[in-house]
Amino acid sequence: MQAYKRSYTLGLLLFLGLVLVLAACQSAAPPQFTLELAFSGSGGGKVRIAPPDAEFTTGTTQSYAAGTQVALTATPAAGSTFLGWSGDCSGSGSCVLTLDDDKFVTASFSTQASGALPVYGPGDFNGNTLTVQLPGLQPA
Repeated sequence: MQAYKRSYTLGLLLFLGLVLVLAACQSAAPPQFTLELAFSGSGGGKVRIAPPDAEFTTGTTQSYAAGTQVALTATPAAGSTFLGWSGDCSGSGSCVLTLDDDKFVTASFSTQASGALPVYGPGDFNGNTLTVQLPGLQPA
């Protein structure tokens, strides 16, 4: 009877240990990384981040599970130009990032120059090109 009792106790302890190990494995959350978006420059615009498929006009920080792919698309406001990305994105097109670490991206916008530039003197304008002749300068 003593051997049966020890075997039962050992079996129960092994079962409880297995339950605790399984519970610990299931409760471990996957790693999370952040994407921080900032804006710079004299112009304005918005950046669409997908996921969550939302538009932002000011800086934001979003959290994602490791390995998530995120697309960023910039759209300039009226009277502004999108200059490009800096940080973990580069160029001036859309940017796709894989969140394998914390990421930082800046979207730069500039105001567009506007207004008229007065030009005086002899020259030709054909509707698209303005040719100006400057006295004293000879073409190379």
